[in-house]
Amino acid sequence: MGLTYEEFAPGAVHEMPGRVVTEADISAFAELTGDYNPLHVDAAYAAACGYGSIITHGPMIVGIAFGLASPLLNGTVIGLLDIAWSFKRAVWPGDTVSARVAVRDKRPSRQADRGVVELALEIFNQRREVVQTATAKVLVRRQHSQGLG
Repeated sequence: MGLTYEEFAPGAVHEMPGRVVTEADISAFAELTGDYNPLHVDAAYAAACGYGSIITHGPMIVGIAFGLASPLLNGTVIGLLDIAWSFKRAVWPGDTVSARVAVRDKRPSRQADRGVVELALEIFNQRREVVQTATAKVLVRRQHSQGLG
């Protein structure tokens, strides 16, 4: 179970374990989204553009980052309210991405059973280089609402 509104402490930092990104992941994302940009599916094209080989889709890493952060939110998040994302570096097949999730702020919602939590995310590769940064506002259940469906 993820954290409730009361359990999110402004200033708290959560280090989320990493995950390896594979060529199969990139192919599956291209198939799922229909994004067949040659940077992601054509090694010769990506190499000619200076990347050496194919790179991941930036939005794929956004999704992976939310997956890495999901232990904090599973079963308590009600909705994603706002998101701002920056792309700093490419991610290649074989890279391991991990996330740092910092609680920036929180405030009660107009509805008593929930609150708004603002998170700052940094996504790293295996060399601890920042590849993406983000802020997100999420709507989270309060402790007394856990019995609700």
